[in-house]
Amino acid sequence: GVIAVIWGSGTMLVAGISQILNPDEIISTPTVPLVVGFGAQLLIGVMCYLLPSTMGGGGKAVSQGLATLDFMGPARTTMVNVGLILWVLPVGGWLHIVGSFAAGIGLAMFVPLAAVSAKNQVRAIRAQAAARRKKAGESAMASASSTDAGADAASDNATDTDTDTTG
Repeated sequence: GVIAVIWGSGTMLVAGISQILNPDEIISTPTVPLVVGFGAQLLIGVMCYLLPSTMGGGGKAVSQGLATLDFMGPARTTMVNVGLILWVLPVGGWLHIVGSFAAGIGLAMFVPLAAVSAKNQVRAIRAQAAARRKKAGESAMASASSTDAGADAASDNATDTDTDTTG
C-alpha cells in the first residue's frame, strides 16, 4: 500500500516538475509507473487481504489464507519495484527488458498464490466443519446414551418398586 502511494505521488511529482521545466511540451502520460507502480500494486495488495477475509471460515482459516498470500512478500515487492525502476529509467537495451520481466513476474506471482491460498483456506474450513460435525455427533451419542441409561434406571426402579410392594 505505502509503496503504491509513493509510486503514484512520485509519478505525479515528476510529471509536474517536467511540465514546470518545459511548459511548452505536452505531458506524455507516465502510464507505466502509474499503472504498474500504483494501480497494480495497490490492487494486488488489497486483494491479498480481502480474498482470505471474504472467504471467511474463522480466524485459523483466514490466517492460513493470509499466510499463503504473504509467501515471499518482501521478495516479490522488491522484484516489482526494482524491475519497475529499471523499466522506467531511460537505460534501454537488456536492462530495460530485464526490468519489465522482473516487474511482470513479481506481479504475476499473485495469480498462482491466490489459487493455492483459496485451496488451503477451503481445506481449513472443511476440516473445521468436520471437527464440528464429529463433536456434535459425539455430543448427540452421549446425550442419547445418558437418556437411555436414565430410562433403564427408571425401569429398574419401577421393577424394584413393584417387587417391594408385592413382597
